[in-house]
Amino acid sequence: MSTVAVLGVRDERRARQLSERLEDRRRRGLPHAREAESLDAHLAAAAQRTLERAARIPAVTYPEELPVAQRREEIIAALRAHPVVVVCGETGSGKTTQLPKLCI
Repeated sequence: MSTVAVLGVRDERRARQLSERLEDRRRRGLPHAREAESLDAHLAAAAQRTLERAARIPAVTYPEELPVAQRREEIIAALRAHPVVVVCGETGSGKTTQLPKLCI
């Protein structure tokens, strides 16, 4: 299975600059091995940073003892079906902590 990494804004900008420099040297018939190696190294490092960042994303969990988490499927269905959803619940039912995760 292959992994596709999406570059961050700064990495993408730098990759574009390196790519343009490489293409310019190719077009002009100048040696370009160093530029190609630089681009390859940058892309490899950027991909590694992206994978490391993705590995730090915490797993989404829903504590079953919270009423909002217990009714998550119903809430998700309501969010998909309606532009506005009002959720009422007791203090400590998980409205503040669980609803943002359900919206994502």
